[in-house]
Amino acid sequence: MYLCHYDIQIKRYQQKYKRMKRMSICKIMTAAILLAGGCGTAAAQDVETVDARTAATQVMEKKNKVVQAKVVEKQNKVKQAKVVQAKVVEKQNKVKQAKVVQAKVVEKQNKVKQAKVVEKQNKVKQNKVKQAKVVTLQTAHDGQTVELNPDKMPEFPGGNNGLAEWLSKNTKYPKEAKDNNEQGRVVVSFVVNKDGKATDAKVVRSISPTIDNEAMRLIEVMPRWTPGKKDGLPVAVRFTLPMTFKL
Repeated sequence: MYLCHYDIQIKRYQQKYKRMKRMSICKIMTAAILLAGGCGTAAAQDVETVDARTAATQVMEKKNKVVQAKVVEKQNKVKQAKVVQAKVVEKQNKVKQAKVVQAKVVEKQNKVKQAKVVEKQNKVKQNKVKQAKVVTLQTAHDGQTVELNPDKMPEFPGGNNGLAEWLSKNTKYPKEAKDNNEQGRVVVSFVVNKDGKATDAKVVRSISPTIDNEAMRLIEVMPRWTPGKKDGLPVAVRFTLPMTFKL
């Protein structure tokens, strides 16, 4: 009868412990030994103590699981935040790279524009040089090239005063012009060649045929000039001379 009573208690506790998920095998064996070898109440108290400890252990395990779950959740949030931050940084890098590429494209376009501007300016300069060469490469009747942009203009012996004095002494007022009271200023253009001789004369501004002819005669009989110069060398230069005929 005594043994049968304890057998019934052992079976009850065994059924109770089977329902516990995390009960230790060692604790179950300890509880069984205590029940089998104890004297009734002491064994029951030991079993209750084991049960209380098991319950406390389960509570602690639950708390640990909750804490661990929170830690894992926090770690996951940190990981997610890092992933989001990484995506933001990646997006920013892509934007920076796009800006760099765009800046390079703009720089290339500016270089192309500048190159076109420089090319256009060079063409304009070349055209001007060509035009200048065309202008400065006129030819006189004696075959000499006429320089229209000399470094130094031709000069009459004695300068302008010498020219005015020579014209005053050598001008022969035409009788027909005197009879017709013809007077005024004649403008004559002529070329002073490399030898200083005045050639290729023509009237630019006329008064009358008789006075025009006298002006042309004066050009033909003029003494030699000091020729004009270009780059230190004598060149043929066209010269314009106004002559005043006054009664």
